[in-house]
Amino acid sequence: AAGSPAINFAGGCGLTVDERGIGRSDGLCDAGAFEFTPPPVPNPPGPPPSPPSKAPTIASATQSHSAWREGRKLASLSRASKKKPPLGTTFSFTLDQQASVSFAFTQQVGGRSVNGKCIAQTRRNRHRHACKRVLTRGVLTVASHAGANKLAFQGLISQSKKLPLGRYTLLITATNAAGQRSPARSLRFTIVK
Repeated sequence: AAGSPAINFAGGCGLTVDERGIGRSDGLCDAGAFEFTPPPVPNPPGPPPSPPSKAPTIASATQSHSAWREGRKLASLSRASKKKPPLGTTFSFTLDQQASVSFAFTQQVGGRSVNGKCIAQTRRNRHRHACKRVLTRGVLTVASHAGANKLAFQGLISQSKKLPLGRYTLLITATNAAGQRSPARSLRFTIVK
């Protein structure tokens, strides 16, 4: 073993190989019949992959239906050849690189203008000027690959939460491993009864 006092114990013994025919590379003999052979030094690990140099890009964001009924299935990635379900819609988009894609479902609701801000109506401010404010009803995040992606969606954000009926604006953004975010793509749809 490495560090043994038997290594090179016999000094220059004049033998160039041991009983197995293993050469004595340093010209010195170990005590015993066999020459110690150190294990090979492993190659150092390669450098880690470099992060993407630019933010991801979302192209061709479309949907199969702009008005649809809700179903009971959670959102799921589907293949291009798979038939679309009768309920819900399918969001299609193309990425130039692997990224985490966020789907933010926003809705405009009525409010009242107070101190330059549009807030929810209360008994105290119900006589103020009417305004529209944007609420985010839910967010889905899906790991997506470079190329064409499809997300079948029936209105469920989770097992216990679904979007209420109404009109929506969907904001789609992609974030890569380096934290770089794409510009948002938007789609509008309506969930009907």
